[in-house]
Parts: sequence; structure tokens; C-alpha cells
Amino acid sequence: MHISNYSKQFEKIIKRNYFNQQLIPYRKDAFTQFIKMGFPSRKWEEWRFTDLSPITKGNYRLSEINDAPKKSIDLKLFGIEKLNTIVIYNGH
Repeated sequence: MHISNYSKQFEKIIKRNYFNQQLIPYRKDAFTQFIKMGFPSRKWEEWRFTDLSPITKGNYRLSEINDAPKKSIDLKLFGIEKLNTIVIYNGH
């Protein structure tokens, strides 16, 4: 994914009103640093054994409201009883 795509997705995050507005300056600063430095590579000493290419080559986007399930999910279908369950469906 090209860095400009990350910028577009970041702008979407900043515009969402359910995030703490006081954190926006910190998020912008962190994203600016990311743009300057990019993803860590194996040339960085601390990352020399970590291959991030599956992440850097992926094509990601933020989930939108139309990505949510159209109906309620029946958790009984998963056969998990007496547990707290979290289901993530297309990022929701």
C-alpha cells in the first residue's frame, strides 16, 4: 500500500467524532513521524529479525458502516458457551 493511501485512511480516522478530540494533535504528530520514517526495515538493528513485508505490501482500509453485518450474528453457531465472546466482523 502506498504511503498516500495511509494518509487518506488517517484523515478518515481524524474526522471520526467518536475519538477523544484531545488526542488528535498526538495522533497527527505520530503519523507525521511515520510518514518521515516509514515502516521499520531489517536494516534497523531492533527490527533485523522481523519481516514486515506482508504488512507493507497489503492493501488496507478503515472499516465503514456498510461493512458491518446486515443482521445480528447468532453466537450459538460458534458453539462457545459460558464465555465472554467478542466477534469482529469486517473490522466491527
